[in-house]
Amino acid sequence: MKKISVFLTLSLLLILFQVGHASELEVYFINVGQGDSILIKTPNNKTILIDAGIHSAAEDGYNPFLYLKSHNIKKLDAVFITHPHDDHYKGFNYLCTKKGEKEFPVKTVYYSVTPGPEYGKFQSCLEDIIKRSDVNGQVSARGPPLEFGDVVFTVIYPEEPISQPSKNKNLDSIVMKMTYKNVSFIFTGDADKEVEDLLQGDLQSTILKVGHHGSRTSTSKTFLKKVDPEYAVISCNNKDGKGKTYGHPHDPALKALKTQKVKLYRTDLSGTIIIKSDGNSIVIIVENEVSQNSSELWSPGEKTQ
Repeated sequence: MKKISVFLTLSLLLILFQVGHASELEVYFINVGQGDSILIKTPNNKTILIDAGIHSAAEDGYNPFLYLKSHNIKKLDAVFITHPHDDHYKGFNYLCTKKGEKEFPVKTVYYSVTPGPEYGKFQSCLEDIIKRSDVNGQVSARGPPLEFGDVVFTVIYPEEPISQPSKNKNLDSIVMKMTYKNVSFIFTGDADKEVEDLLQGDLQSTILKVGHHGSRTSTSKTFLKKVDPEYAVISCNNKDGKGKTYGHPHDPALKALKTQKVKLYRTDLSGTIIIKSDGNSIVIIVENEVSQNSSELWSPGEKTQ
């Protein structure tokens, strides 16, 4: 496991937001309640959004686009919709409002499953977003890496473009490795163990976005050994929407991460988690500090309804 130096910064959060450095990669694991939404700002000022959670109302505090506006994001160079589950795609409905369309023009749209009934009522919105984009299409491991300056996305799964969507939508999740110099991330959507067992190539990464919100269906010990992350992020919330019945994260995933001595961050405890990197070292910024030795950090979520 390659060691990357880390500095935890809390009190200087606002200063860091205002100052920033042009040579930095910034990755925001936005607290969207139950769901995933990850904003990436590259050193050459490209903005990329992976998923958008489930909240799209203009006044909803979990709407990720309100967070983007608060950080002066005015366009999206690329959008990834990892798979057709509403806690990953439904927030994109904001882009189909007059306000959202004006505030966030989208240049490129990537997805694993083409627009169809799998997306429910979001299908027409997705078709509209695609129509307005300059570039769009399915991604798979068969395609070339996607380059945004020095930041490179390599699609690991699906192996081939999906022609027939799976009944288990998690099996259609896009899994990608993002690399910036000596720092790398694995983004997993809701990929479960069946997908993890199929992943090939260089999976070793500095940071792992834990699959399926820390569900027992993901994060196998074998997969963790292949990725060998120093840090992991779980996006979850057991007080919001479907999260009340899921009770993420689950004990098996937490135990696997703890056994491998991975440093863990959770949006339900720490709020939005920001990772900044110059390609060699990283800075982790959280809204609420939680000790790595805290029993709360390593305790599973509880079903709240």
